[in-house]
Amino acid sequence: MTAQEIVEYERERERKRRRRDPAPLPHATGLAREPERASITGVKTSQWYHLQREGKAPLPIKIGLRTVAWRRADLHEWIEAQTKSA
Repeated sequence: MTAQEIVEYERERERKRRRRDPAPLPHATGLAREPERASITGVKTSQWYHLQREGKAPLPIKIGLRTVAWRRADLHEWIEAQTKSA
């Protein structure tokens, strides 16, 4: 690989990482899609859906035909409840 190809490769890698792991917003308003939900709660997707089925995690709201999101306030309340019960 040339130096230019290495630089381009690293840039693309960084762009992909940012899309996958967005920084959570400092406030608890609005909606969070799955990548942000995972970032806020620190719980992987499969484990999160398991917790939802057991009634131990907030359910998402449907915002489109194939799109769901969670209220950020619900996620932050869930985190607070987890820290209080631990």
